[in-house]
Amino acid sequence: MMFEQMQSEGYCNINPLIERSRTSKSEIENNLKKLDSPLAKVFAGKYATNTEELEKIMLPVLKELEEKLSKNKSPFDEYNYFAIIYFIFQMYKSVDKKLDCVKELYTTWNEHEQEYDIRMSNGIVFDAAKVEVNFISSFNQYVDFWGQIGKKVEGKLLFRGNSKVSYDLKPSLFRKEEWVSNEKKMYLELMAKCPFEFERLESHIEKLAEM
Repeated sequence: MMFEQMQSEGYCNINPLIERSRTSKSEIENNLKKLDSPLAKVFAGKYATNTEELEKIMLPVLKELEEKLSKNKSPFDEYNYFAIIYFIFQMYKSVDKKLDCVKELYTTWNEHEQEYDIRMSNGIVFDAAKVEVNFISSFNQYVDFWGQIGKKVEGKLLFRGNSKVSYDLKPSLFRKEEWVSNEKKMYLELMAKCPFEFERLESHIEKLAEM
């Protein structure tokens, strides 16, 4: 769900929600039918043009969907979330109105977190209180950007190598408990299998770096 990504990563891409050309109404309806979702009935009709119409169309179907999921003990499918927000977004013609809608929905969903600053650029909604988003479309922009970053940062600047803000920065050895507990065994096994690769190295640190 996009709000979960907003909370963990600080940003999410809502281009599929704001650009009708990328996702057709009939395509969403067919996908919902495959999921046997009651929301397919919503997309079979017209889009709501105001809040009253939206409530009249959506609330009974949401109740039906909730009862069905509860009966089947199934989680709320991510595509259902997408369909609901997409349908709501069609009421708003301007990007600013859609951003206001996102802010309101996020505030309702994320009631425990008080400080956030929701903004949008190029279809990316982000919390400016958590992350800084930069868009680079040319090599010159890339060079200029890193030049500016280098002036702001003291010491070494390391490339993260992962698009997820929440990705934990720690050695791969510590990502699995069985790797940590068997570190010595893996070390000795590799030394036994490839002795010639390490014969020129003297310290354990050098050998670990080679591994």
